[in-house]
Amino acid sequence: MKFLKWLGALAVVGIAGYLAYVFINPGTSTGGPGQAEGEAIIPVRVVKIGLGDISRDVKLTGEVRAFSSVRIFSKIPGRIEKLPVDEGDPVTKGQVLAVIDHEALKARVKQAEAGLAMAKAQAASVAVNLKNLKTERKRMRGLYKEKVIARQRLDAIETQYDSTAAQFEAMQSQVEQAQAALEAAQIQLGEATVKATINGVVSKKYVDQGGTASLAGPLFELVQLDPLKVVGGISERHLADLAPGRTLVRVSTDAYPGESFTGELHRVGVTVDSRTRTVEVEVHVANRSRRLKPGMFARLTLTLERKRKVPIILRAALLREGAATYVFVANKGKARRRAITLGLSQQDRYEVKRGLSPGDLVIVTGQRQVKDGAEVTIIE
Repeated sequence: MKFLKWLGALAVVGIAGYLAYVFINPGTSTGGPGQAEGEAIIPVRVVKIGLGDISRDVKLTGEVRAFSSVRIFSKIPGRIEKLPVDEGDPVTKGQVLAVIDHEALKARVKQAEAGLAMAKAQAASVAVNLKNLKTERKRMRGLYKEKVIARQRLDAIETQYDSTAAQFEAMQSQVEQAQAALEAAQIQLGEATVKATINGVVSKKYVDQGGTASLAGPLFELVQLDPLKVVGGISERHLADLAPGRTLVRVSTDAYPGESFTGELHRVGVTVDSRTRTVEVEVHVANRSRRLKPGMFARLTLTLERKRKVPIILRAALLREGAATYVFVANKGKARRRAITLGLSQQDRYEVKRGLSPGDLVIVTGQRQVKDGAEVTIIE
C-alpha cells in the first residue's frame, strides 16, 4: 500500500516537471494539429500598438528670480510726511508710495506763478503800445510821402517803434523764463510725491513715516512677481534645438512636490561658459497666485521635440540583435518577427517609425521563448 502511494506521488511530480519543461522549452512538446512535431503552443501576453504623443526632453536646474527689481529713491531731501504702503503690499505703476514734506516747494510754485503773471502783464502792456506805434508810424509815413511833415518827425516815430518792438521781444523772453521757472518749481513739487515705477510688490521698505528721505539712500525696493523668470544653464549640445518663444518648459520646485508650472523659453544666452560648457537660458512663468517666490530652487524640463499621434511601443517588448531592434507580433495564432525602427524615446516609451502599425498585437511576455512562425496562444 505504501509502495502504491509512493509511486503515485512520483508520477505527479514527474508530470509537473514535464509541463514546466515544455513551457520553458517549447521545442520538446508533443505538438498538436497544424504544428510541427515536437513544438508546443506557447502562452504569451500582448499589447496592442496605439497612437500617442511623445517628446524628447532635457532636464536642468535653475533659480526663480523676480521678473524685474527696482529701487525707489527720493529726488529731494526732506521729512517723510506720508508713507501709505508697507512690505508685501501690491502696487501699480504710478501709485503713491511716499510724500515728502513740501511746503517750501509749494511756496516756490506760487512765487513762480506770480512772476509769470507779472511778466505776461508787462508784455501785454508793451504789446498795446507797439500796436499803437505801428498805426502811428503808418500814418506818419503817409504824411511824409505827401510832404506834409518833415523827415525828422518820421524818424522820431520810426525810432520809437523800433525801441518798443525790442522791448516787446525782451518781455516775451521774460515770459518764457518765468514759464520755465514755474515748470521747474512744479517738477520739484511733483518729485515730493514718490510713485511706483512698475507693477509689483513692495519687497523692502527702508524708511518709516516721520523719518528723513535723502538723495543717497533708497526708500523702497519693488519686485515684479507676475510673470517670474527662471534662469538655468543648458548643455551647449542642445543649442540647435532651442527656439525662444516656442520651446515649452515645465518648472517644478521642492515647495510644491508633484506639481509643475508651465513656462516658455524667452532667452538663450549669447556666450558659452568655458568651464561648464553650458549656456544660460531664461524661462518666463506665469505667477498670478504668487506661489512661486524669487530665490526658489527650480527644476526645469524643456521639450526640445514633440510628436503627436505616432505609434508607441513599450521598452518591455523590444528585443536586440546586434544593432538591430525587433519584436514579435501575434498574428493568427503565430508569432511573427518584425524588424522595427525607433524614433523618440521618453522613459519606457518609444516612437515606432517603421515596422509596426496601430492595432498590431506585440508580444510583451513570452517573447524570448518564441521564434518566427511559432504557434502562440494569447492569455489575459
